Amino acid sequence: MNVDAAGVVRATDTGRHQVTAWTLDGAPLGKFGKFGMQDPADFVGCCNPINVATTPDGKVVTSEKMVAA
Repeated sequence: MNVDAAGVVRATDTGRHQVTAWTLDGAPLGKFGKFGMQDPADFVGCCNPINVATTPDGKVVTSEKMVAA
């Protein structure tokens, strides 16, 4: 989970392969992500994304677990 400078709360939803965004009072703002392996924006494997952070300039960064080869 992450709260940015504007007060937007972001959390990973690993079961849905998404990052969701909320206001501090709980109103939904949106989401992004889906399971897949074709698009660089897709989240692959089980239980991803696992982390979310926001850079000082407002970009959202995520990380995933490695997919076993």
